[in-house]
Amino acid sequence: AFVGPDGCGKTSFINSFSSQLDPDIKIIKFHIRFHTVPRIGQLINRIKNLFGSSTSISMSATSSSLDDQYQKYHYPPPKHILVCILVLLYECIDYASGYFYSFFSRRQTFFIFDRYLYDYYTELDWINTPHWFIRIVMFIAPTPNHIVHLTNSAEAIFSRKGELSIEEINMINYRIEHLLASHTSYTTIVTDKPADDLAFEFITNKLYV
Repeated sequence: AFVGPDGCGKTSFINSFSSQLDPDIKIIKFHIRFHTVPRIGQLINRIKNLFGSSTSISMSATSSSLDDQYQKYHYPPPKHILVCILVLLYECIDYASGYFYSFFSRRQTFFIFDRYLYDYYTELDWINTPHWFIRIVMFIAPTPNHIVHLTNSAEAIFSRKGELSIEEINMINYRIEHLLASHTSYTTIVTDKPADDLAFEFITNKLYV
C-alpha cells in the first residue's frame, strides 16, 4: 500500500514499481479499497432507488474536488465522528472480503494499493476519526506486507503539484507518521530521485532480500 499526500509521487512510483516486477507475477491495482462491496453512499442510493427516491450524495475516502482555475483541492467540512465510525465499520466488510478473495489467486500475485484504509484517518475531511478507533479497524482489516509512505518536504511536493497547501501537506504527512510510523511494515521513501531508481532500490532492498 502506497500512501502520501497528493503530489508526493505515488502514481509515478507505482507505475515504475509495477513495470520492474517479474513479468510472471500477476499485478492487481486498487484505489483505497478492494471494491468487493459498494461504497456506503452508493449503497444508500441503491436502497433509496428501490423506494422511488434517489440521491447523488456519496461518501468516499477523499471527497475533495478540483473546481477552480488554480486547480486547488477544496476539502468539505470534516465528517462527524459518528459518520467516521459508521463508514469505517462498513468498510471493514470490503477489506475482509477482499482479503478472502485474494486467497483464490492461482499464481503469485501482487496487490498494489494507491492509498489504503489509512485514508479514513489521514485525509483532512476524515480528521475527526478517533485515533483509538482507526487502531481497532487496523487490527480487524488485513495489513499490507509493505506500507510505503512516499514523502518529501512540503515545499517540494507543493512545487510539483500545488493542489494542496503547504499546511495541508504537512498535516497529512504528520497524521500518516502518527498513525503508521511504529508499524513493522512501514517504510518511508523520500521522492528526491527518479521514480525508476526509487522503485529499483525498493524492490532490491525490501522485497527480494
